[in-house]
Amino acid sequence: MNLKSTLNNQINLDFSILGFENDISHGVFMRPWINQFPFRLFPQKIKKLGYKGLAYEFCLYNNKIKIVSSSVNPNRWIVKYNCSFDEVRKYEQLLKNLSFEKPENMSGKLLVVELSPITGVKSIHGGTYSQCGVRLNCVHLELTNESWIYIQNDHPIITNKINPEKVRCFYGKNNNKKSTQIYYECEGTYEWIKIPPYLLDITVDKWVNFWGMEDIWNLEDKDKNILKGLVSK
Repeated sequence: MNLKSTLNNQINLDFSILGFENDISHGVFMRPWINQFPFRLFPQKIKKLGYKGLAYEFCLYNNKIKIVSSSVNPNRWIVKYNCSFDEVRKYEQLLKNLSFEKPENMSGKLLVVELSPITGVKSIHGGTYSQCGVRLNCVHLELTNESWIYIQNDHPIITNKINPEKVRCFYGKNNNKKSTQIYYECEGTYEWIKIPPYLLDITVDKWVNFWGMEDIWNLEDKDKNILKGLVSK
């Protein structure tokens, strides 16, 4: 399976092709690294995630590297290094040899390959709703030193400019300010862009004041009340 042509400059790419297969009865393709492992692999460990689902751990390169994904979040591959300090550089380069077009100047160890992540909506003291926020049609590479995303270059997460007419609700009717998940209709071309990790965090004030949505969780009030309590102590 050749994924080299998957990441190009076409609009409306579907990145789920790089995700984890929930049916493991016949083994699983390690799709981000299918250029190195063109055959199906079976997990060495299966772990329950409470009532949510199962996590699967795959051992590569004679157990020097462990890759974890899950039925809960099949769009997320987590890399764990089980090698000695002297071997890190070698396996760091092997893991960066992905099956698709990638940044050539990545710095640090590859930690996560994430497909179409949801930003979550975060507050300072009142909690975080991880399955809410902006759904990004992108590939996100998290490294020890930096992060990269393959995304359309006119997305507000990059430009910090927004056209409210292009904000769409992922579930239900558009223009619903109480929606928990939204996406943005882009027209630009896909590019690899290096970003600070915090750029993918949507705080509740930005959710309200920039994205134009309602704080249906009352996170701002919770923050204010907790802050009052801290100041009064």
